[in-house]
Amino acid sequence: MNKGSISELVLKRSVLKHVRRDKDVVINGAAIGNDASLIKIDDNEILTASGYADSFEIGSGATDKTEISVMDMAFIRACNNIYASGGSPVTAEITVTLGASKREGCIRKMMHDIVVYAAEKGISIIGGDTKISGALKDDAVTVSVRVIGKKVYETDKIKAGDRLIICRNAGSYGASNLVTEHRDRLSGKLPESYLDEAIIKDKEYFDISSLSAAAYGSGAKYVHDISFGGIYTAIYQSTDRASLGVKVIHENIPIDQKTIEISEALGINPYLLCGTGGLIAVCSPEHEEEVLKNLSAMLYQKEGINPGDDISGICHPEVKSAGEYTKEKLRYITSEVYKINRVIDLPDGDSIFI
Repeated sequence: MNKGSISELVLKRSVLKHVRRDKDVVINGAAIGNDASLIKIDDNEILTASGYADSFEIGSGATDKTEISVMDMAFIRACNNIYASGGSPVTAEITVTLGASKREGCIRKMMHDIVVYAAEKGISIIGGDTKISGALKDDAVTVSVRVIGKKVYETDKIKAGDRLIICRNAGSYGASNLVTEHRDRLSGKLPESYLDEAIIKDKEYFDISSLSAAAYGSGAKYVHDISFGGIYTAIYQSTDRASLGVKVIHENIPIDQKTIEISEALGINPYLLCGTGGLIAVCSPEHEEEVLKNLSAMLYQKEGINPGDDISGICHPEVKSAGEYTKEKLRYITSEVYKINRVIDLPDGDSIFI
């Protein structure tokens, strides 16, 4: 099997097929396209989600060259799953597995940093598990985070005719990761300053809390964070959840030219690159303009830019209405400009694991 998230085919037939749903407890459980599970205990509705990262992805061990640790990324991904599901994280449990050669200072620094970060987000760390394992390479680290949250926004079913909106450039995290891990292969092919610009050093970039709130607050009925497998996988998963197809306009998928050139230099597909920090939002045609406007305003705000009180018509370049959901269950990318007409293949792995 390919590295990254397990393929949709294997997930369906060997994982989800065996999961039984207790209708008295589970409101919205394990399924493709679900970022979090919604359960009911007594009269309380609770969201629960997980996130994962390891040192094979962030290759230099506990912390990559951006000073964003394995634990940071797992924590952010777990929280993003709650935000995308219309919730707000409340508590987190962290499970860490270390190779035998890792020193105490490694776990100490990661825990110190994540406790500070969680406190800033108003999230309490309530437990977890820490182990040294002989099953891992000596210098390996894996982190899994389980987050519990409360429901804030209501979600709804995607319908034919609903609009697909993409927020954030596709594959930016993956491109940043590729530069830090494969600099030797890229140097000489692309300018060093160009490569430096592709590296994301601020972990706030990856937090989708404000973007998700802006989307739901504008009338979005579904939000899905972009992670392993990239934008194509996120789109595919949304159609699987809805039992619909989708028509996507290729040039309306936001992507940075640096990501394209880095991917070309390494022979991979940029649209299958991990996109942590991005999201897709689905809304009715009536809410499309408002969602675009408010997502744009939030991105400008995160960048410290004030485009003025009236930003109608000033869409952020990383926010695009990219397509429409269809009754016909085909998932395809089309472009009259570039003469493209191709289907989105069944997701299987991620291009960052080259």
